[in-house]
Amino acid sequence: MNAEELLRAVALSPRSAQDAIAGEIEEFLAGGEQAMCVNAETGVGKTLAYAAPAALAAGGGRKVVVSTHTTQQLEQVLGAFDRLAAALPSPVSRARRLGRANFLSPGRIARILANRDDLDEVARAMLEAAREHRGLIDEFEIDHGLLPVPRADICLTASCADQRAYDAQREEAGAADIVVQTHAMSVLDAIRGAVSADIAIYDEADALPSAAAGFAEARVTPLDLAAVAERYDLADLEEAAAAFEDWAGRAVGAEKVVFKQDHPEAVRHAEAVRAALDGPEDEHARDLRRALGAFLRLDPAKTWRGAAVTAAPGGHAFEVLALDPARILRRSYEGRKTLFVSATLAVGSGDFGPFLRTVGGPCEARPLRAEIVNFGGMTFALADRPVPKPFDEDRERDPAFDEYAAGVLRAAMAEGGRTLALAPSFADVDEVARRVEGVIAHRRGERLAAHLETFKGSANGALVTPAAWAGTDLPGLLDHVAILRVPFPPPEAGRAGLLRRLLESRGHDGANADGILFDRNRREAVRRLAQGLGRGIRGPDDRVKLWIADPRFPLPDALVRDERSLLGQGLAARHRYLADAIPRRFTNAYECAEIFPRDACVP
Repeated sequence: MNAEELLRAVALSPRSAQDAIAGEIEEFLAGGEQAMCVNAETGVGKTLAYAAPAALAAGGGRKVVVSTHTTQQLEQVLGAFDRLAAALPSPVSRARRLGRANFLSPGRIARILANRDDLDEVARAMLEAAREHRGLIDEFEIDHGLLPVPRADICLTASCADQRAYDAQREEAGAADIVVQTHAMSVLDAIRGAVSADIAIYDEADALPSAAAGFAEARVTPLDLAAVAERYDLADLEEAAAAFEDWAGRAVGAEKVVFKQDHPEAVRHAEAVRAALDGPEDEHARDLRRALGAFLRLDPAKTWRGAAVTAAPGGHAFEVLALDPARILRRSYEGRKTLFVSATLAVGSGDFGPFLRTVGGPCEARPLRAEIVNFGGMTFALADRPVPKPFDEDRERDPAFDEYAAGVLRAAMAEGGRTLALAPSFADVDEVARRVEGVIAHRRGERLAAHLETFKGSANGALVTPAAWAGTDLPGLLDHVAILRVPFPPPEAGRAGLLRRLLESRGHDGANADGILFDRNRREAVRRLAQGLGRGIRGPDDRVKLWIADPRFPLPDALVRDERSLLGQGLAARHRYLADAIPRRFTNAYECAEIFPRDACVP
């Protein structure tokens, strides 16, 4: 049996692009090449396309590890392997592998029950049941509903005594033929040098840098310090933080960053703040001590990580930043087949080189781009040119833009059906929720899964969230996708200054370093935007209207050139590259976009 035959045994409908991908991956796994990059558009069926040859390889005795961006994607991948397993000529075992933060901690729950007198009977009963469950938090909440306390307060940590559920799944994963885990676990394995697999597959591979940043980077902000000082009434911490702010306010100038190696005072203040944090033993305080330790230990001679004091909301932050955090993974590619897969791995340019450099991958990798022609339908409603940009020159929100974005969402809702509104931040969610009645607002600290269930049950609902740009599958359920604001990386002068310093230490002059940073931000914006557009087309029969409220998104050339439309690019003139996020099969629809609040498409 080959990969195409296995696909035909389980696929609901044949897809030529899916067969082609599976065949090329099967050839790659049997050949001498070490790495392969696959850019597969939404609708190709990429999960089954790589899972089929991987399952056959596992059936032949090779260990396979699949890495996903989120636990939601992890379950989807496991489901694909379960479907394939029934049709395989020989049995293969499958297992999931998750970090401690996904498991309930009986000991921490017991401490909450003993020390919290504000819990009602229902909350106490749920926590008692959770303490006996001793398994995954998600599995418990599926059966019992959302727990009444933050997950961070009840999950396992390395210091928890009862690790049985976590250890059991780790042992099961060690013995399985196919293991599916999150990127966070993959990064941790790479750091420990504990990758034991013949084949490693990274799904949503372009999310690897953000997953690796959690391990390679660290940040301690004034808001973090104030929260711990207030919670534990730590006068020493307040004094140390105030002294640091007084110094940083004088030392940090127009560049909004000073480097550790240039300012010994930064080390002295970091040591004082860390000493004042020694008392509390909660997770937040431990994370801050760990971050300050990384700041103090960092060798200034390193050219891939840097330490600095940067401007931050409320004051100044201690920061450790990595130029390419996912290079941590490079040791995990040695001696095994490595497959990178995503719908946006080479979006726009078609070049896999920039991605491979960010993850420390091999210079040579087998490339594959898979596009489809007849899959879904999309129409466009774009912002009129007089619409103000979201922020003014001082990075203050423009209420006029927020009113316009709210009007776009109301217009989408008025046309009927479900609307998914994607926002770059929780602040955008708050602004829209204040202005539009009846929306399901996903706010900071709330779980997206719960809001998605409410959204699915509402025939004409509107969900506003910053967490569904990628990895959220709603096939056949969406009528509208509203992009409230283009997801440009937020401008942070301090972080940009630190990255520029690292690039200059590698021999780049100032102009070249700025160009590299701009190109990174450009590629990240296009990638995220392409992911957002892809939320609307998850099945072959999906039809969705895409609304983009941000006037920085370019208009199609056909409208700009047409004298009758009286339109120019305006704010979008320098951002024409954003149109690369649109799949080529929807180019004609984009060329005849509706302009909100007027229709400027001339027949």
